[in-house]
Amino acid sequence: MKKLSILLMILILGATVNCTGKKKKAFLMLPFMATLVGDSETGNSNTSGSASEQEASAPNEVTNSQNESFEVVANGSSGSTGTAIISPSDPNTSGSGDSGTSSNNTSGSGDSGTSSNNTSGSGDSGTTSNNTSGSGDSGTTSNNTSGSGDSGTTSNNTSGSGDSGTTSNNTSGSGGSGTTSNNTSGSDGSGTTSNNPPVLKPTVVVSVSTGDSQFLYENTLTVPVNMTVTDGNGNAIPGAVVIITDSTVSNPNGNTLFQQVTNGSGTTGGSITVNSTTEQVEVVVIVNGDYTNPIPIPIVVPVQTENGTENGVITSIDNVQIPVDNTNNQGNSSSGNNELAKDSDGDGVPDSIDAFPNDPTKASTIRYPAEGLYTIAFEDLFPVPGDADFNDYVVQFYNEEDLNSKGEVVEIRGKYQHVAKGAGYNHELRLRLPYGLKSESCKDDNNRGHGNDADGSDDDNPGNSTGINSNALNNRNSKDKESNCLTATSDLDISYESLITDNSGSDQKTGIVRFNPNSEQLFQGLLILGNSSKTIQGQNAKKDETYKPGHIASTKIVFNKPIAKQTLGPAPYDLFINVLSKKINNSYPSEAPSSSLGYFEIHLPGKYKTSSGKDVYLDNSGFPWAIVVPGLWAWPLEGSKYDIRKGNSPYPDFILWTNSKGKTNKNWYLNIDQSKAYNLPDHLSPLLAYLRGVDSINAGIILGILSVSFGFLLLRKNFIAT
Repeated sequence: MKKLSILLMILILGATVNCTGKKKKAFLMLPFMATLVGDSETGNSNTSGSASEQEASAPNEVTNSQNESFEVVANGSSGSTGTAIISPSDPNTSGSGDSGTSSNNTSGSGDSGTSSNNTSGSGDSGTTSNNTSGSGDSGTTSNNTSGSGDSGTTSNNTSGSGDSGTTSNNTSGSGGSGTTSNNTSGSDGSGTTSNNPPVLKPTVVVSVSTGDSQFLYENTLTVPVNMTVTDGNGNAIPGAVVIITDSTVSNPNGNTLFQQVTNGSGTTGGSITVNSTTEQVEVVVIVNGDYTNPIPIPIVVPVQTENGTENGVITSIDNVQIPVDNTNNQGNSSSGNNELAKDSDGDGVPDSIDAFPNDPTKASTIRYPAEGLYTIAFEDLFPVPGDADFNDYVVQFYNEEDLNSKGEVVEIRGKYQHVAKGAGYNHELRLRLPYGLKSESCKDDNNRGHGNDADGSDDDNPGNSTGINSNALNNRNSKDKESNCLTATSDLDISYESLITDNSGSDQKTGIVRFNPNSEQLFQGLLILGNSSKTIQGQNAKKDETYKPGHIASTKIVFNKPIAKQTLGPAPYDLFINVLSKKINNSYPSEAPSSSLGYFEIHLPGKYKTSSGKDVYLDNSGFPWAIVVPGLWAWPLEGSKYDIRKGNSPYPDFILWTNSKGKTNKNWYLNIDQSKAYNLPDHLSPLLAYLRGVDSINAGIILGILSVSFGFLLLRKNFIAT
């Protein structure tokens, strides 16, 4: 985006000078345009420059989007799971003396000391406010001032102390009789508060894991949400709306990671998925139209263990406690705000945040990634290790989920474009959804149904050739004959359809008309892109090779019976390829998944394990056959010479990332030697070469405003000329 900013500035400067002949006019436009383009760059494929980093220390204190501070306290055992509590903090606040009251990061000391708004007061009767002070036997102050004495009256962000002190509007008072209002405090007497409801800063509890877990070459992180919302007395709050967002995402319509209404027990369940470079997310709770302040959740936190302080990754977002007793009077707005609480479709989600305010079956849309695209890249020699150039089959994609107010998935949409085929084999892209299995006895467990017949299936025992999920996989391949033969069953009730176009949007007439797949078809996987010999016209893997973009699949899955997010799992779900050039034979691992289609399957790691617990899709060195990378990733050029793990890799930080097991150099894919990677061209214009990774809508807005700006300048030129 820096390049884009510079380019836009030069263009505008040049155009303005040419139009008016006065440089002065151009500089009036530069700040506006610099602000316009901002820093919304994500996953830029042609980005160069070092992105190396050392493992950062986890914060003991985090700040939310409103610049409010929260303290992070975590304890646990090394190599296990501990607990972290994230609560509001005022680290600069202290009070001492007979009567000391402090607020807003202040300090007060003395017999009667009151301070507010980053100030301090000391003495028998001392008050300060907003960096001002006043003293005397009788002091009356207002408008960001302070007074002290036997009789003090203050207002408007002020403080007063004495035998009789009255304060208001974010003030504090101490003395024989103190009355305060609007988030104030009174001491050494009687104090009352009134008017606006309190600013609420909830406390959140998260689980944290220390030590090393299995490294699966993931550039995203999925965190379960197992949250219970309670009030200050520990009572569950049903009907509360829990929202988790990524405040760093520039697209205002794409930063929601989680949205769900608590059930009768005050609980929610699901997960969030973020890029591994994400540092924190924020949680907000809404009840009756009233909002709590956002509380920041750091992804990595410092954990006190027997070995000292260790950095731990959060493994679950658990509980939120709202510091009030009356759940009908919460948040920063007045209680019972009918406009904010308005819920036209009655699903429990206020219209103001309901993506479908008139549809009770849907409430939110979650995009993966929140902005831009993912790139999935395969090596296709499984189970033999490949040359690690990850260009055998490459697809760019994103997914969207529509969820109901319970957090159940109602619909999934996806767009997938075939962008590289650097291999001689042919492939097809499929998506396998979760399903159930039912055991049946069988007459013979000596054959697995892998290639006994010409089509790769086993007609005598078709159940053995059924693709399965990781839990069923272990059962199928156990030595128990009863478990070794399985028949496909599924509780999923879905419809599926797709549209296939070329890069210009022309319908290729190879899409799938909407249908309801049966259990066996679900096991085979839903077809997204067909035979790769027909979905792309070039390899797009050699230096100086002209880019020929492949087909685009637009898919839609409708769950006629909504599915729990925990059951579905995180996007991209179980996205895999069949190697159409390789029918299953004796070289195919006995514990790898297979369907009645009978082809070699290649999946992402973390999906299937052997009976001994080994990941099927990590080779003996622990390396995968498939990876997902954020953004429009430029894959290495064809050949073992460009092995991503070695010294000639186009991504020198990749090996540092892998050696650290993903703890450092998390943005390894941004540091690129472009001479060793395929040079992705501009899809629309030279200007958009600088916009890779930025949502096309944002690009359109920028270009639109540029056009208007130039039009205005040209019009001004004509006006001046006349």
